[in-house]
Amino acid sequence: MVGRAALAAAREALLGAGLGTRGGGPRTGVVLGVGLGGLHAWERAVLAAERGASVSPADSVASSPAAAPAEVARLAGATGPCRGVSTACAGGTDAIGDAAALIRRGRCDVVLAGGVEAGATATNAAGLRRSGALSAAGAARPFDAGRDGLVLAEGAAVLVLEEAGYAAARGARPLAEILGAASACDAGHPTAPRADGAMLAACGREALDEAGVAAGDLAAVDAHATGTRAGDAAEARALDAIFGGALPPVVATKGATGHAMAAAGALDAVVAVLALQRGLLPPVAGLRTVDPELGLDPACLGLADSGASREGEFQSDGVRAFAPGPVLSLSAGFGGYNAALVLAPI
Repeated sequence: MVGRAALAAAREALLGAGLGTRGGGPRTGVVLGVGLGGLHAWERAVLAAERGASVSPADSVASSPAAAPAEVARLAGATGPCRGVSTACAGGTDAIGDAAALIRRGRCDVVLAGGVEAGATATNAAGLRRSGALSAAGAARPFDAGRDGLVLAEGAAVLVLEEAGYAAARGARPLAEILGAASACDAGHPTAPRADGAMLAACGREALDEAGVAAGDLAAVDAHATGTRAGDAAEARALDAIFGGALPPVVATKGATGHAMAAAGALDAVVAVLALQRGLLPPVAGLRTVDPELGLDPACLGLADSGASREGEFQSDGVRAFAPGPVLSLSAGFGGYNAALVLAPI
């Protein structure tokens, strides 16, 4: 399942970039965030073994986090660097940052980068429920006063990253530019984020420094915003540490998409690119009243300044126009992993 999702996303990305599906070579790479790997395949194999049936070799191979990047490399004929990045829910963001570094170092002209995850299994859901991370209401509500956890999602997102001169030579039209990337670890609790958000803030500042962009020059922030009590609170503190009282508009997509774990950061990067292309920011689905304890300006999240409750469960008309400029995208995951990207219009 993970391999199929990764292949579908990679094929769309390649065709959209005008590269075809066999244009790779030694200067084409693949970097994908993959957290749980082929969890569906692994569970099938375990169940087969428990009942004394034959375990499929295909399930054994597909259970590895390394399988999906290799399948994408075969699709593209990419014989350059190929790897999976397993940094939990920061994986997709880290993968894009690593891919950009391969290009900056001159190792690759093209890298297929993103994330893929298929972890919505009964076993994983049971574990997340016991940890308190899963929403009992079945609805993710980022930064909302009534939020009670995340909603599991599956999916894949792949971007084609190219060296600027290479893209220009083939007449490609870039959609956005990656200006900076960074990673940091809380080195703390295995599942709970560091409460003060200090390392997520440090990660965001490092990405901005690499990009040469001041916090005050950002057009928007794409928050990780899972909708958990602890996660959103830690991220709100990180945002305050980065921006103080000058928070730009905030995007939080997981109320609409659910949490696709290692694919989440790559999906957020796609949303950021589309926002830059269209000059529009998506609404924060599920948000009705900003939790006052977070200290976030409701207007930055698309609500009235008063933060008054919105009618209905989901926001349906909260698309916001904005002047495209640099966007900071933040990701965080179990294990204390933090990652950040700075994307900008061309």
